[in-house]
Amino acid sequence: MPSKFFTNTHERNLFDKFTGIIQNMKDIYAFHAVVGYFRSSGYFKLQPYLENLESIKILVGINVDQNVLYCTEKGYDIFW
Repeated sequence: MPSKFFTNTHERNLFDKFTGIIQNMKDIYAFHAVVGYFRSSGYFKLQPYLENLESIKILVGINVDQNVLYCTEKGYDIFW
């Protein structure tokens, strides 16, 4: 049964899945994701593929790394 949920495994990682979708969808205008854990290193690796999108929204459920936590506490806008 098909699923709209992706998980990060050795053979099928999220970076390859996201970049494949972004590169192959010519009319993509937004990136909206719901994640349990968010690491800024993963976002910055994906960032070149997101530069021309109108909207980027990431809802984080469980945990963020120390860089994101620090910047959020200080009110920094490090992603846009």
